[in-house]
Amino acid sequence: MRNNVSFAQSSNEQFLRISFAGLHKATEGFSEANKIRVGSYSSVYKGILGQDGTTIVIKVFSLPLKGASKSFIAECKDGYI
Repeated sequence: MRNNVSFAQSSNEQFLRISFAGLHKATEGFSEANKIRVGSYSSVYKGILGQDGTTIVIKVFSLPLKGASKSFIAECKDGYI
């Protein structure tokens, strides 16, 4: 079985890289039970990583919606993502 988690480093920060399969598993298939909130362009889910039980939060954008890609880009520029 492949590892679904790896690390990436940028400057002095270390970021966790998780495959889609890893996110899917951590959120139990993006289940309604793990949905934290729904916004205009996205949904936010709670997930638990199996390796060590770390709790993570995943934001899923609904890119087909008009304005969603603009919202995503704005969040990237503001440093939220």
